[in-house]
Amino acid sequence: MNKLTFLCTSLLLVLSMQLRAQTIYVDAVKGKAEAKGTITDPLLSLEKAITITDSFTGKEPVSIKLEPGLYN
Repeated sequence: MNKLTFLCTSLLLVLSMQLRAQTIYVDAVKGKAEAKGTITDPLLSLEKAITITDSFTGKEPVSIKLEPGLYN
């Protein structure tokens, strides 16, 4: 039973860390250069997403999610 408890606790910890992550969305087709980087208002370029990550505060991980497309 201890292994099961440890596994469940570990899984919940990993999932909770993912929920606190700050996420920027990038879409080479539907994105805009001056977008907010949200899922409904994605950025156009990966470079802009990287620049925005500097404005985030805290120590939470930052995720950049890319939609399919060609990124130069």
